[in-house]
Amino acid sequence: MDRRELTKDERILNLLGLARRAGVLAVGQDKVFSALKEETKYLVLTTSDISDNVMRHVRNAIERGTARHISLDALDRAGLGAQIGVSSAQVIALPSDNGLAIKILKIYENEE
Repeated sequence: MDRRELTKDERILNLLGLARRAGVLAVGQDKVFSALKEETKYLVLTTSDISDNVMRHVRNAIERGTARHISLDALDRAGLGAQIGVSSAQVIALPSDNGLAIKILKIYENEE
């Protein structure tokens, strides 16, 4: 049986599902904003329909050096929410030193 290769986006979404089940994924603007106030650096992922206000907070965190950002342009809020088991989410984050975040960055940067 031939198995097709997963796309980069599919591989990232699979890892986000694992992060959610492992309890290391901050989901939604309130939890992400709270996480970004900590000293830990975060990998922040956003949807194609992120609000200007939320994106402004993400940009501020990037400028402070507390976040790296990946835009999931192929997904809207409902699509991302469906992938991680919530009704909708425009922003999610996980600690950038977490193994799943490192793997996501490698996939995103085409190193794997």
